[in-house]
Amino acid sequence: MYLAGIFFLFLIKDLPPRAPGPKVSLVGDLLSGLRHIRSTPVLYTIIGMALAFTFFAMSYRQVLPAFTRDMLDVGAGGTGLLWLSAGLGSLLGSLIVASLGDFRHKARLMVGSLLLLFVVLTLFAWSPWYWASWVLFFFVGVTSLGLFWTLATTLVQLNVPNEVRGRVMSVLQLAPAVHFLSGLLLAVGAEAVGWPIAITGTVAMTLMVTVWLGIWRPVLRRLEE
Repeated sequence: MYLAGIFFLFLIKDLPPRAPGPKVSLVGDLLSGLRHIRSTPVLYTIIGMALAFTFFAMSYRQVLPAFTRDMLDVGAGGTGLLWLSAGLGSLLGSLIVASLGDFRHKARLMVGSLLLLFVVLTLFAWSPWYWASWVLFFFVGVTSLGLFWTLATTLVQLNVPNEVRGRVMSVLQLAPAVHFLSGLLLAVGAEAVGWPIAITGTVAMTLMVTVWLGIWRPVLRRLEE
């Protein structure tokens, strides 16, 4: 994926020359991006939802082999098929967003995708049947990386000026790294209360943040007015 991105960057031609400016350190660039995010409600709302999504809802990704062994009684092959299902779902979700073009209600669909993710991931956490779990995991892929992450990335880029776009996007791209930390917490929770309750708890935290930032606060609603 990253190699493909590098390849397509080389295909971009005839960009306007960058205006000369003072040299800024790496830390200075990061702080500049954080200051811009803090001063822009749309950006800190979307990035806050993205952080909650990756830290809580995506924490299962690091412990899925243990979950499938304990809950579905399958090994590496069964787990691999589940990842195939999620990958197909992510592809479908991305194609859905692409097919809609520059539609108006991007923020509404982004929030709705997290609400649907709460439903399908909770059902997945409690399902003891492998093929039912396979279908549910397909929709986990659709709603999570297919719809939500695609729309979050799009909305951030549409609401940031060119001068700080790279800095703000670099902060957003830090979000996927946090699920490596939360996977440990999920595993500890599963030891204490079991996988279904632990996963339901993490996705419920995502739901709470979604309702607070995406529904209760008016920032995203104003974006579509």
